[in-house]
Amino acid sequence: MLFNCTLQFIILFCSGLLIVLQPEPASAGRQAEETQLKAAYIYNFGKYVTWPMITATDPLDICLLGPDPLADPLQKLEEKKIGDREITFYLLDSTSIKTDCEMLFISRSQQEQLAGTLAQLEDNAVLTISDIQGFAGKGGMIELVRKENKIRFVINIDSVQRAGLVISSRLLRLATILSGDRQP
Repeated sequence: MLFNCTLQFIILFCSGLLIVLQPEPASAGRQAEETQLKAAYIYNFGKYVTWPMITATDPLDICLLGPDPLADPLQKLEEKKIGDREITFYLLDSTSIKTDCEMLFISRSQQEQLAGTLAQLEDNAVLTISDIQGFAGKGGMIELVRKENKIRFVINIDSVQRAGLVISSRLLRLATILSGDRQP
């Protein structure tokens, strides 16, 4: 029974990824494919996270801090919904952090300011996501990592809980779990 539920979840998660992925011309190459995949992951994370005091019809604000190739794929998510929630996208520069975003992808260009950014978000229910190496170990919530030529993710469960967020056990089963500030 547990195997069937897990298999169904994996199929559902992968189906969501396929829905979000837009075909790219072959010349756009691997970088475009990777950014599409990361945007799909971010979209799907939104399905399996519960924010405090958010209703099922409130807009889901996805923000991108700093310049990043993810800007266009994330902006395209505004055409989609998660349940009844409309998705809105905000591109933030390094001087403005919108603390009422539900999801914030922190660009690699913000690596030098990472500690300050995470400290500024500490008391806010903002799901932080990045592909900065060691992000989860530095207090970020979800780190996208490349392993064996695939995109995987590491979840810092302590950071998630401190922010008052709840991540579905279905999503946690697919992640590498980090507890505290240790690298996996």
